[in-house]
Amino acid sequence: MVIRPIEEQDLARLWELIYREATPEWKQWDAPYFEHKSMSYEEFQQIERSFIKKEDMWVIEVSGTVYGTVSYYFEDAGREWLEMGIILHQSDRWNRGVGTRALRLWTKHLFETLPVVRVGLTTWSGNERMMRVAEK
Repeated sequence: MVIRPIEEQDLARLWELIYREATPEWKQWDAPYFEHKSMSYEEFQQIERSFIKKEDMWVIEVSGTVYGTVSYYFEDAGREWLEMGIILHQSDRWNRGVGTRALRLWTKHLFETLPVVRVGLTTWSGNERMMRVAEK
């Protein structure tokens, strides 16, 4: 398993995982206060280039297949309050340790590459699997 920047060859897979379905299974466990909107591949093509080589969102790849993303954002304008996250979009990868390994790699990457002394992780209380990953 690796985490890595998004490349052009990942775009169709990301659309399939994130935007193809109106009510994907992963969204049942994502924070209900974040709205999810599906979009056609043609709509996605309008924005897809913005995903390539983003610093704040990488893919989780297992044996050559992308299964999810890791990301971060700053809560404050001073860039001192960083929050990170993970979404394992494909349910057949759940409960296999993939999320735990990806989160450890992402945490290490953030501390090694950003001038931060704190990395936060907040999750929705209804996502018991993610709470276990965060506790580890």
